[in-house]
Amino acid sequence: MKVSRGLDRIREMSRLGLPGETFVLAALRETDALVARGAAAFFWLDAAGRVVNCCAERLPAGNGREASSSWADDSSFTRSVLEANGARDVVTRDIGPRGRPRARLCAYRGEAGIPFGARDVAAIDEAVRYLAHGLEHEAGPDEASRCAPLVVASEELLVCDGEGRVLHATEGSRTLLLLASGIPLSPSGLARAEAASAALLAAFCARPRRRDGASPSMRSTPWGAFSFRLHPLPNPGAAGADLSAVQVRRHEPAQLRMLDALGATALSARQREVALLISLGRSNAQIGQALCVSENTVSYHVKSLFARFDVHNRAGLTSRLVTAGAGAD
Repeated sequence: MKVSRGLDRIREMSRLGLPGETFVLAALRETDALVARGAAAFFWLDAAGRVVNCCAERLPAGNGREASSSWADDSSFTRSVLEANGARDVVTRDIGPRGRPRARLCAYRGEAGIPFGARDVAAIDEAVRYLAHGLEHEAGPDEASRCAPLVVASEELLVCDGEGRVLHATEGSRTLLLLASGIPLSPSGLARAEAASAALLAAFCARPRRRDGASPSMRSTPWGAFSFRLHPLPNPGAAGADLSAVQVRRHEPAQLRMLDALGATALSARQREVALLISLGRSNAQIGQALCVSENTVSYHVKSLFARFDVHNRAGLTSRLVTAGAGAD
């Protein structure tokens, strides 16, 4: 049941036309439903198969070095990412048209996990199909704005001194800061992303200090929108030394959270897909084409959705769905 639900969610996400990085981050959250006690890392590749970006729960340290001295080749970089996440048993799948990879999914389990079985591999292969669809129809920069409003997807907390040096941090804070830099996380880009995220944090902590933690600083990257909120801390042990708690949040389109709201209803998988496509402004004809069903079938589902949510038109339904998604924080 969990596997089926995870595949349903990834399929539904793939139809939203999200920016590629935003889509992949959301889809990777569903891998635990596909491979119990497992997770996944994702790599974007160029035409020559070189890694140009990646995402994973943990990333190896760039240590200020470029690719020539950090990693011998892209395969060693991939291994470093998997090792940083404690991966032992790994299933790798390339994603791209007609055998030409543009991305790579590495699903893995740690040392304590049992090896992948045939059913696990079949679920991963099915997920790869939806990942390919979502990347093929990802939104460009001009389209991303239609994904608003935003909701909080992840949050980390750091304690910094007045110059932005990190003194204490939650486990996922480094990865979140790297994503906030907006620099592709490639073998040659990881060190630059580390430097940029450190500079970003230093610049934020150097701003005039406020006691209420209000007016968070916002920035947008392909991974989503990031907010930084600073809370000055008392530091009786070091006179004159400034300490601050920095709350870092990543925000994603409410349409992703909408899936949670829809999943809590008694709607069928088909009705959820129709509802999501309506929220994207698709006509009945476009929905029928996307789902390979007739317009009459779509019309039936639309009327059922109007009745289910007690609305009378598509605008009313979309408003209800977006509100439900935004309210799921």
